[in-house]
Amino acid sequence: MGCNLVSGAEYFFYKSGLESKINSFDVSILCEGKFDKSSLEGKVMGQILNKNKGISYFLGGVYDYEDRKYLKISLNVEKPV
Repeated sequence: MGCNLVSGAEYFFYKSGLESKINSFDVSILCEGKFDKSSLEGKVMGQILNKNKGISYFLGGVYDYEDRKYLKISLNVEKPV
């Protein structure tokens, strides 16, 4: 049938032109409700982290994945009781 399977993030990068612009940013501020392992597997968040050569900051409700290659937690926030 001549079809190719691509991730939604790859398609978004291609259609939006973000692929060619990502490294023109000095700083990226990324937001997601919950950052976990799936955030790096085919989602736009993971693509930005993989392709961006600049500094990335993450703002989110829940951080549930530790991979020091991408992010380090610099602020301790208490969980609600």
